Amino acid sequence: MDARDYGEWCDLSGIYLANLSRGDRYRTFSRTLSKAGLNTAIVQDFLNDNHGELNVAAWRTYAVYELGDDQKLRLKLTTDALHAIGADKIAAAVRNAKSYSPFDALQDVDLSNPGSFLDAVKNSDPQAMLNHLRENLSRMLPGMAADMGLTPTPQAPPDGEDGQPLYETRDEVERLLAAYVASHQKSLLDDLRKHGDPRDEPGYSYEARMQELDDARRRQWILEAQREDLQSFQSMMDNIRTRYADVGTLDKRTRRKLEQDRRTFLELVRENRQRAAEHPLPEMTAMLERAEAFIGRHPDVFVRKPTADEELNRRLAAIGDYDVDIDGRLTHVTWDQPEGLQCDWNLFALSLYFPSGNNAVVETFLRMIERLRQRWPDPASVWREELIAHFRIFEAQMAGWEREDYPLGEDGLATDESILQHAGRGTISVYAEEGEWISTSVWFGVEWDQEHGCELEWEDEESGGS
Repeated sequence: MDARDYGEWCDLSGIYLANLSRGDRYRTFSRTLSKAGLNTAIVQDFLNDNHGELNVAAWRTYAVYELGDDQKLRLKLTTDALHAIGADKIAAAVRNAKSYSPFDALQDVDLSNPGSFLDAVKNSDPQAMLNHLRENLSRMLPGMAADMGLTPTPQAPPDGEDGQPLYETRDEVERLLAAYVASHQKSLLDDLRKHGDPRDEPGYSYEARMQELDDARRRQWILEAQREDLQSFQSMMDNIRTRYADVGTLDKRTRRKLEQDRRTFLELVRENRQRAAEHPLPEMTAMLERAEAFIGRHPDVFVRKPTADEELNRRLAAIGDYDVDIDGRLTHVTWDQPEGLQCDWNLFALSLYFPSGNNAVVETFLRMIERLRQRWPDPASVWREELIAHFRIFEAQMAGWEREDYPLGEDGLATDESILQHAGRGTISVYAEEGEWISTSVWFGVEWDQEHGCELEWEDEESGGS
C-alpha cells in the first residue's frame, strides 16, 4: 500500500462525514486512525494541496481556510506529520508560515465596532482581493476555473540566501513519505482491517461509493439538525405558554410579536416533519407529537381562519391541509399538497394571496382552482415544456462543470428527464389585490438559475387571469 492508496481509502472509508474542514477532519482521524495513518493522510493532503512544487507560503495562503482552533490544530498536526516522516525543514516552515491573503486583515476586526470594520474595508485593496479570489477559485475548483479562463499561478519553492532551497522539494517529501509508509505497513493495514475497505465489497465502484457517502452525510446532517432543534421547540413552547397566556388582552405591539413567534414555531414544525419523514430521530418524533398537542391546546394562538365564512373555509380545507398567515390587510393561504394538482414529474404547492375579508376573491379563487383541476394535467404538461425551453436558453451558456449534472441524450443536449430533476418544486400562485384584480403564475426554484428561478404564467379564461 502506498500513500495515495491510503489517502483514497481515507476518503472512501466514511470515517469522517462532516466535511467541515481539514482541521475537523484531522481531529476525527486522530481519534480513529493509527498515528502512522494520521501522519500519512495529512502529508498526502499537504502534497495534494500544493500545485506543482511545494511552496509553504502559498499553501498557507490558499489552502488553509480554517479559523480559530481548527486552523491551529491543522497547522500543528501538519507540522508534526512532516516531522514524523523526516521532512524537518518544511515542517519548520509550516510552523512559522504566515498567510499573505488580503482578507486576513478582516479576520481580526471587532464586529461589535462598526468603525473598526469600515476602517479595515477602507484600508483594503479591492484589486488584490479580486486577484486572490480568482487564484483561490483556480485552485479549489480547477474545472470551473478553466471554463472561465483561470489557471493556478505556478509556484516555485523559495530559495535561501545561499541560493539553496529553504526546505525539501516535492520529490524529496514524496520519497520520505514512501519510506515512512513502507516502514509502517502493519499499522496502515490494521486501520483498513479495523474500519473496513469498501473497495473490497462485491460490485464496488467509486461513483456508487461517493453517492453512498453523500447519502450518509445528508442523513447525518438531518439527524443533527433535528437534535439541535429539540431545545428550540422546548424554549418556544415555554415562551408562548407564558407570554401569550391571554391573547384577548394583548396590545397591538405584542400581537405583532405573537404573529412572528407563531410563524416561527409552525415553520419549525414543518421543517422537522420533513426531516423526520426522511430520517426519523426518535426524540424528534416524540417532540413533534408534543408540539401538535401544544398547538391543539392553544387554538387562540395557532388557529387562523382564512375567512369569517365557515362554508368558504370548509371548501378551502377540501383542497387539503393548509396554513394561514395574516399580515396586516393581506391574507396568505398555502397548501403543501393540494388535492388534484400533482403529476409524475413534480410535487406542486398552492398559494393564495388576497385582501383580508374579501370573500368574493376567495369565491373566485375556488372556482379557478376547480377549473384548473378539470383541465389537469394539461396545464402541467404545458409548464413542463416551458420549463425545458427555459433551460435550453441557459444550456449553451453553461460552463462544463455546470453541465455535469445533466446527462446528455443522443442529440448531445441535456435530456428532458435530467432537466426536470433539477427544476425544483413548483408553486402555483394566485394573487388578488383590492378591486379583485387577479394574477396567476407558477414558480419553480430551478437549479440552473437559482437567483431568479423560473416564473411562468397560466391563464384562467373565465377570470381573465394572465
